[in-house]
Amino acid sequence: PTHGIISPEYFIPLAEECGMIDKITQFVIDEALSQSADWSRKGYTPRVSINISARTLEDLEFPEKLLLRLREHGVPSDRLAIELTETSVAKDLRKSLDILTRLRIKGFVLSIDDFGTGYSSMLQLVQAPFTELKVDRAFVGTLLVDSDCRSVVSASIKLAHELI
Repeated sequence: PTHGIISPEYFIPLAEECGMIDKITQFVIDEALSQSADWSRKGYTPRVSINISARTLEDLEFPEKLLLRLREHGVPSDRLAIELTETSVAKDLRKSLDILTRLRIKGFVLSIDDFGTGYSSMLQLVQAPFTELKVDRAFVGTLLVDSDCRSVVSASIKLAHELI
């Protein structure tokens, strides 16, 4: 109440550093799935998106834990999009690809968040089983007035369509 809304860019690094990110992630997952189940009971079935920390991609049991949470809430896996920043995947590519592949096999939607601002490479786009690219707002927010940003967004959209 004193400081207003605090952006995740400020508290997520601190939560990772202090070892609290897993608890925050579990809270966010449970809240998102609970809300999704509530909407479903009311006849709405939107996809819900959650951001996952790079640290979560170090847990080889994460796909199975997540699937269990979905079953408990009665939410199908294709109604949950998991968003990762490009840097999340870049830290330990082999382990990340293992976890991401198992998530895709289980039917989850995988999205690269803030595309264009991290450490992605074309090889990473080919190797990782992503289903969506979310172009960073720095490009999208100015595409109407900046022809370079418009070109980046246009090229990213074409690339995403070609990879699907």
